[in-house]
Amino acid sequence: MMLGGGLGILFKVVTAFTLAHSITLSLAVLNLVSLPTPFIESAIALSVVWVAAENLWRKEVRHRWLLTFGFGLIHGLGFAGILQEMNLATTNLALTLASFNIGVEIGQLCVVTIAFFAVRWLQKYSWALHLRHWVSLGTIAIGSFWFAQRVGLVF
Repeated sequence: MMLGGGLGILFKVVTAFTLAHSITLSLAVLNLVSLPTPFIESAIALSVVWVAAENLWRKEVRHRWLLTFGFGLIHGLGFAGILQEMNLATTNLALTLASFNIGVEIGQLCVVTIAFFAVRWLQKYSWALHLRHWVSLGTIAIGSFWFAQRVGLVF
């Protein structure tokens, strides 16, 4: 979103993320895939760092949906851990998962659409590029801290 592109590209990215996390979320909740929580949480933190770092150097956004799909697979496993802790009833599990994923998709599209227009509005100002860099650097710092926490480097 911060790199530009239209709403179509942005919706493609959001939908790729939701589709990917829906796949791994479903597989994990059905106990078909399982990875250690610290690994998943560390990978999620690194994915945040990667995307923020990309905002500093990448110019092309058309293929970002592929990267986002990959990160969505990782994030789906994180969502699964939360849902598994909730001890979901196995009756109507497919409906529960579909409802959750549809809700996430609608929520993401709403938030991203609002943010898209806010970013577009800000781009008219000469300092917008600096803001993008500072937001990206701040996100890298926060994501790096989360990663360090998950691997036990920071308590």
